[in-house]
Amino acid sequence: MAGRKALVASADSRTNLVRLPITRFDRGFPATTHIAIIHNAPRIIWTYSCVGRRAVTTRSFCMLAAVIFALIAFLQLLRIFMEWSVTLNGVVIPFWASWVAVIAACALSLVGFRSATRS
Repeated sequence: MAGRKALVASADSRTNLVRLPITRFDRGFPATTHIAIIHNAPRIIWTYSCVGRRAVTTRSFCMLAAVIFALIAFLQLLRIFMEWSVTLNGVVIPFWASWVAVIAACALSLVGFRSATRS
């Protein structure tokens, strides 16, 4: 019986809910199936676990966000220096709005890079 898990039922007395967890593999990833019996009507609830998959760490998330904000700042600077006009619904967006976007995106990128190096 080594390696096998016992089937354990947990009950919720408030809603007459009985969950029977069954672990199986679906597309190579372990999944836990809960067979819920609610008011004599069985329903199957699927929950996937992250076992076997690479989890996103705080460092990688901060680094990705910082790179995206740096790219946005670069594209806004490119718009300013290449003098590309942007028109939304007939309204021309002024270049000072791009300067505001550059400052905001650079600040967010800096925060992301600092968080990525600290974690």
